[in-house]
Amino acid sequence: MPELNTEISRILADCEKTGVGLPYDDAKTVQAKSLGKDLYIVSDLHLAAGTGNNGTYGGTENFFADKSFQRFIRFASAGNSSNKTILIINGDFIDFLRVVEIPD
Repeated sequence: MPELNTEISRILADCEKTGVGLPYDDAKTVQAKSLGKDLYIVSDLHLAAGTGNNGTYGGTENFFADKSFQRFIRFASAGNSSNKTILIINGDFIDFLRVVEIPD
């Protein structure tokens, strides 16, 4: 797997240098062996502070599916206990730049 990590590093460095990503046609695929487990992949959610105590979102929030995502996580984790679930978090999952207050 070190050669895969080297290839991914090279691709990311090229994207950062040129500002252009690979077209989907040329993108490398990454294989994941689920070994019979349920496999869920989430990507680019940009989670931030979420709703406040009063149930409203702050002005910097751009993820408005908190309750839907919570239902999804409960569904995904409620599977058969002998068949554990694999959750792959891809892309920008948490957007710390949009969290502007420190919680108590």
